[in-house]
Amino acid sequence: MLQGPSTMSKITSADLRKWETSALQDGVIQAADVADLKKLVGSDKLGANEKAVLQDMLQHDRFDKGAKATVVKLAGATKLESSPVLGKEVAKGVFVSKSHSPVEGHRTKEQALAAARMSGGENLIAVEDKNGRWHAASATKPVSAKDAKRGVATLHDCPPAAYKAVYDRAMAATDWDTKKAELTKLAALTYGVPESQINVMKVGEQPKVGSINVSVDSNMDGAGRITSGCNCGGSHDNFKPGSNDYAITVRADQLADPKKAAGVMFHELSHAEDYRQAQMVFAEFKKADPVGAAYLEKADFKDDPKGPNAVNGEKALQQWLHSTTKGPAGKLSSADKWKAQGYLTGQGGATEANAYSRSFVQQFRDLVKQVEGQKAPTDKKSKEYLDFYDKLGGQLRTWAEAQKNGKVGPINGQTAKIEKELKAFYATLTPDEQARFKEVMTDIKARYATSDVAKLNAP
Repeated sequence: MLQGPSTMSKITSADLRKWETSALQDGVIQAADVADLKKLVGSDKLGANEKAVLQDMLQHDRFDKGAKATVVKLAGATKLESSPVLGKEVAKGVFVSKSHSPVEGHRTKEQALAAARMSGGENLIAVEDKNGRWHAASATKPVSAKDAKRGVATLHDCPPAAYKAVYDRAMAATDWDTKKAELTKLAALTYGVPESQINVMKVGEQPKVGSINVSVDSNMDGAGRITSGCNCGGSHDNFKPGSNDYAITVRADQLADPKKAAGVMFHELSHAEDYRQAQMVFAEFKKADPVGAAYLEKADFKDDPKGPNAVNGEKALQQWLHSTTKGPAGKLSSADKWKAQGYLTGQGGATEANAYSRSFVQQFRDLVKQVEGQKAPTDKKSKEYLDFYDKLGGQLRTWAEAQKNGKVGPINGQTAKIEKELKAFYATLTPDEQARFKEVMTDIKARYATSDVAKLNAP
């Protein structure tokens, strides 16, 4: 049983997280655990951050029904939805104890598996809900592929020494067949998919739709990329309308760290969601304004962004999209409309902003664990200082650097949305995690002052 804080101290979110870890040891939070929580809280009045932490637990942790009601009352969250896979049996006698995904889950199994790897949790799996959405999760016990029930995908542990040995063999191999076999094995292990789903590409080869493509091209621009439109060479800086097909490519050297490699996959699959949304918008635009859509179809925003097709197409799209209230496109938020417009007109800043910030949120708690007990180096020009914040800052820092280097454009209508999401996430962090978050933002503002990231009104 956990001991409560002294009468002189107010309960903190760190106290609540310690209680959560203890209560979930047997895979479900029960009435006796909640009785401990009530003793822990005592007569304290929970603050907004503490309530946010409890609400986060209610969404992502498995509770007994009787236990949950008391915590709902403490958190003041009567209408809060929980992950639909909590408590689901994933193998005989094995259940989902914790979700690592948003309540709505992910469209693809691959993104859920990437989210699971990034979380740093234990007994990691991906679980399909009744609506076909996938959720990153932890199970009460390890689950093998052989024992997993239908709609459950498993992830193997990646012991650092063994994993590094495979990576080193793959990168050192000079024989193509050996390199291909080792990289295939490594990528399948990292991403939790069959080796048949991995396509290792030589320099100059085109990616395959439906595969996880691994490029050995060390000069590939970026750690990963999405190629849209049936391998036609489209991307979010030269969109090709009319197809939901896309291919994801990861640069081989990203496989050096399985969590970082998972982050690349998660990021690119975030683009895939935005890509599909943009295709939906284009299809509706074509029905509403065939002439404007024809301009877009002929436009080349990469090589001729000021040409008549690009100019007329973008003007027509913006006028229609931001005024329509009809159909799925009309129901989109303002931020999503700007994001779709950007994807359709060669401006990738909005989709990049969302992919970077989503990825940062997904992995930040685990990044904090990786530097636990370490003080940041004080010499801001030293390699040690830069390495420390490059790691802790995750994809938020990568986004700021990409903007500084001119590789990622303006945030385009996403500021309020991303600030709201980051503030909501910050509220669920412990004081130590919040301190690390502030360190990351301070570093970004110092090193990348002109970036949109540095200008965010985030904690």
